[in-house]
Amino acid sequence: MLLWLVMACADAAPPLQIGRIADSALCDVAERVMAKASRRSGIEMQFRKLPLQRALPMANSGEIDGDLMRTRYIDPLFPNLVRLRIPLITVDYAAYGITEAIRSLGREALRQRSFGIRKGMLSVQKSVEGLRFSEGQSFSALFDMLRAERFDVAIVPYVEAEIEIRQKKLTQVFAWQHYWASEPNYFTLNRKHMNLVAPLEQALAQMEREGLMTRYYLEMLEANGIQRLAN
Repeated sequence: MLLWLVMACADAAPPLQIGRIADSALCDVAERVMAKASRRSGIEMQFRKLPLQRALPMANSGEIDGDLMRTRYIDPLFPNLVRLRIPLITVDYAAYGITEAIRSLGREALRQRSFGIRKGMLSVQKSVEGLRFSEGQSFSALFDMLRAERFDVAIVPYVEAEIEIRQKKLTQVFAWQHYWASEPNYFTLNRKHMNLVAPLEQALAQMEREGLMTRYYLEMLEANGIQRLAN
């Protein structure tokens, strides 16, 4: 009887509301991973598309239950959030310029240039610490600023950049031959849901052993016709 009551209460619980970035192929992969983990755990989730800089404060305050895809740098900034230990996806960042010469530059030569990054992306901020950089409100704005020569190099998630370039038919935009940086991204929950951390981590660990995260990522690359850069 007690077990039946517990299961009935679980069934009656409303779906967790999880924030995610809109129009992001990388977030689509992370959502696919987390949706699979939640089904395996018997935990219902709904994913809400929210602006980049709103989702984390909303999850931290408890207005929503969690955030889909964040780096380890958020830990000291949002004390009411707990970050699961298994990454959903690793985001590769690429460096873009407006001349083909960028392809032959070494890393140290590239570091002497000025950079543009998207506002609110802490992992990119960390990757350009000590360098000259400006911020743009969106990936589209960054490419506009790059082509207007507001800075020399745009640092953008590689997948999102390649999709943006193709959709907007941008010309005279060239990628450096290596990834600029790579950063694992994780799922976060408000601490009021600490009891859900263990089953979700267990499901994610099993999926990692099965290679599902890598498979989903490679399927997304293939669907978009994107080739990987050198490490």
